[in-house]
Amino acid sequence: MNRKQALLTVCTVLLATSTIFAQAPAIFSQAPAAPNLIYVSVEVFRDGKMPVTGLKKENFNLQEDRTAQTILFLQEGNPPGIYILGYSPTNSVKDGSWRSFRVSLSDPSGGLGQVTVRAKQGYYAR
Repeated sequence: MNRKQALLTVCTVLLATSTIFAQAPAIFSQAPAAPNLIYVSVEVFRDGKMPVTGLKKENFNLQEDRTAQTILFLQEGNPPGIYILGYSPTNSVKDGSWRSFRVSLSDPSGGLGQVTVRAKQGYYAR
């Protein structure tokens, strides 16, 4: 898979907001191109609109079809509070089936308080 195909794959799992799509080329130019890497755009905010910044890979939990996935790539986007997570799914079969995923935050210290995490709910494995 070349970089252009990887970018097309990435765009299929992004949230459908113009802000994120406007920032996608700059964010993804730093992302590694890998044949099986799936990218997920995630928005994290508190109190309905305040962006949460400075998070690390370790703060995110990602499950695909109820199976924990290892996050291999994280890029904090612009505007603040947008994160791009990259992972290689444990089920790599490209059979066109729907793969649901869930993104949550891990906050062992409790310092984040009440936050909202928004991400697309899944993708078709093509």
